[in-house]
Amino acid sequence: MSFQDRGYELHLVLGDPAAPALWQWEVRQSIVPHLDPVFRDARGPTGVTSQQQDAPKHWLKFGRLGWNEKSHQRWTHGSPITAEHSLVRRFFLKEACAPTRGACARDRKPPDVFLFSRNEGFWDEQGLSFNPTVLLAVAANLVLPIRKAADAAAEAIAGRTSARLRAFRNRPWGYPFGSQMMVDCVWDIVITGLFKPGPVHRRRPSLDSLNETWQRRRSGRLVDESRPTNVR
Repeated sequence: MSFQDRGYELHLVLGDPAAPALWQWEVRQSIVPHLDPVFRDARGPTGVTSQQQDAPKHWLKFGRLGWNEKSHQRWTHGSPITAEHSLVRRFFLKEACAPTRGACARDRKPPDVFLFSRNEGFWDEQGLSFNPTVLLAVAANLVLPIRKAADAAAEAIAGRTSARLRAFRNRPWGYPFGSQMMVDCVWDIVITGLFKPGPVHRRRPSLDSLNETWQRRRSGRLVDESRPTNVR
């Protein structure tokens, strides 16, 4: 199955800036049990990356990270092994890909599960309308229990971050461009194509602020508030 042929269920959560940070150890501990069933049965080990800076604004190097408690402690703030450094660290983003990006490239197949979270406050912008941005993508051809677990995990994240918007859509991993290329991959849109152009924090988080067609989701149910935006 090629990258553009595989369908996905996408769960988007835009949190409340006043909620406890998702990258804090205590918060992460409350979320991991909901995500464990989603990553557990992926076709290969999960690769985790995190981009963070220290006080002099040097990018930190974490080495190889996986989906396990030791790795979670290394990148989260306030964990048993990072507590003394947390005040001088600035979290930017974290990605979990199962299997790893390298494995996906080797077998020419997109991941079973992809999770992305970003700190919207990293740029010190004032008056954030939401924070963090979290996107969970799970392949639509995985067994129903995994997809239900993904929905429950997104609900848990939404609750823990006092979400200002929780949205859902189905889409392929990417769209074909020419005979051998692809555009708007899921792991690219989280950086450049999730929102419509313009200053996203000067408007209320809503379906209308998003590219493509999304539906609002509450407690595992779709709410009929979809808006046709930039439909392909």
